[in-house]
Amino acid sequence: MALHLHRHLRPTSADEGRALRRALALTAGLFVVEVAGGALANSLALLSDAGHMLTDLLALGLSGAALGLAGRPATERRTFGYYRLEILSALGNGVLLAVLAGGILVEAANRFGHPPRVGVEIVFPVAVCGLAANVLAFWWLRRAGGGIVTRAAVWHTASDAASSVLVLAAAGVMALTSWWWLDPAVSVVLAGVMVFGAFRLMRESLDVLLESSPRELDLARVEAAIRSVAGVEAVHDLHVWSLTSGVNSLSGHLRVKPDRLAQADRIIGEARRALEGRFGIVHTTLQVESEHCGGVICVLGSPEPVAATPPVSNGIGERP
Repeated sequence: MALHLHRHLRPTSADEGRALRRALALTAGLFVVEVAGGALANSLALLSDAGHMLTDLLALGLSGAALGLAGRPATERRTFGYYRLEILSALGNGVLLAVLAGGILVEAANRFGHPPRVGVEIVFPVAVCGLAANVLAFWWLRRAGGGIVTRAAVWHTASDAASSVLVLAAAGVMALTSWWWLDPAVSVVLAGVMVFGAFRLMRESLDVLLESSPRELDLARVEAAIRSVAGVEAVHDLHVWSLTSGVNSLSGHLRVKPDRLAQADRIIGEARRALEGRFGIVHTTLQVESEHCGGVICVLGSPEPVAATPPVSNGIGERP
């Protein structure tokens, strides 16, 4: 039996992949500079920023790979394609951020008792380079747009830019006061930023993996849009979930009066157009039922209702 496989594309910028590659190359060069500078200056804050940069490097690499694989066509086995690779990549980025933040907090605690002298004359120019590079990468990625993976990369670069500003401020104060404890203190703040970013990425990724209703959609408004179609009496078993960010799917049962069963094609067509036009939901599975069928499903063209058969799942995210 031949299967009709089609792709469920999310809106994406043609520049998304190019922006990720540029940001990846820039971040790789800056990571080397920050590691060398942090080691020479004995600055945990700068090394923390370099650690954050490493997660950016991994995030951008995973993002580029995920986008490339996500663009592969669907197969008979993976009928929804490879979009979930984007979500797994974003979840992995969040875990990396959390682990690295924990390591920074441990090292900062060890340094608070006897903070070593920091070579601020090295920290300052390295942090300036970091700020410039992160602002440029942020601009590239922001202009490109994209899904959760690219948004994760934007978050990484934005938080790194803020981290560079904090490191610059701390270097200036230490140069004037010799308050070396500011170095581990800044590291604690940077670790907090990383934990916050990790929480956001993991929460959004898990929402998709658990097939929660997309946050940007109001399920009550979606149901109201379907009920506004002429002939629809009620909606039940309504489910909306995401394959990845921007690719939402919906399934539901539409209850109609028996004399409207012959209009099932028209009702489903109008409902799909309403869902696509108002909410951007292009993949829908709608089933029309008569309100007088009770606990069974009415089959079009059949004089009698027939018992419902258990649904058969044929792909990720299928609903009854």
